[in-house]
Amino acid sequence: MTKINKQVFVTSYVKDDAALLVIGNWLSEPVHVNLEIDWEKLGLKKDNVQVRIPEIAAYQEEGSLRPDRPVLVDAKGVKFIWIAR
Repeated sequence: MTKINKQVFVTSYVKDDAALLVIGNWLSEPVHVNLEIDWEKLGLKKDNVQVRIPEIAAYQEEGSLRPDRPVLVDAKGVKFIWIAR
């Protein structure tokens, strides 16, 4: 788990050629999170992956994401991000 600030954390689950990032925001307001991905550690190449927000029924809508752009995480919320070849 990586702490972004006192109340925002990121956990990554890595397997083969994919990773799931889980960003938890325990603040009372939404936050924009800048991802600092170590592509080499993941064994992935930035230009050869899809980064997306998977749909989770009644929780988060599906969407695409650019890893160089901030991610909005709701107040007291969690955002799941899928990275894969």
